[in-house]
Amino acid sequence: MLLVIIGSFLPGTSKNAIGTTNPPEIAARGGVALRHRSAHFLTFGFTALLLVLIGETASQQLCAGLGVAAFGFLLECSQYVFIGLDAVEWWDVRDDAIAAIATLVIAQWFNLPGKLVDRRSRPQLPESV
Repeated sequence: MLLVIIGSFLPGTSKNAIGTTNPPEIAARGGVALRHRSAHFLTFGFTALLLVLIGETASQQLCAGLGVAAFGFLLECSQYVFIGLDAVEWWDVRDDAIAAIATLVIAQWFNLPGKLVDRRSRPQLPESV
C-alpha cells in the first residue's frame, strides 16, 4: 500500500512519463483516458486481491475489499488537500471502489482464497490461557 501512496503523490512529470495522467484535453471535456482508468483498476484491484487473499475469514476479506475502496477515497481527498487540485477526482474514487469491490466479489464467487492460499502449512498460534 505504501507504493500506492507514493505513486499517487508522484509529480505530474513522473506520471506523464509512465503514462498514468489524465490528459488535460480529455479532462476538459469531463472525460477520463482509458490508460488512466486502467491504471486505477489494476492498482486497486490487485491491492484488494492481495489483502482479500490474506484474510482468513469472510469478514476479514470483506473488510479488506471495502478498506481498499475507502483507501482510494482517502487518497483522492488527500491529493485534493495536499497537492491543491482544483477538485476531488470523483471518477478516480469511482474506479478505485469498483475495482476493489469487484475484486472482492470475484474472489468470493470463485473461492480464490481457498484455491490460491495453502493455510495448512501455517504455524498455529497458542491458545490464550
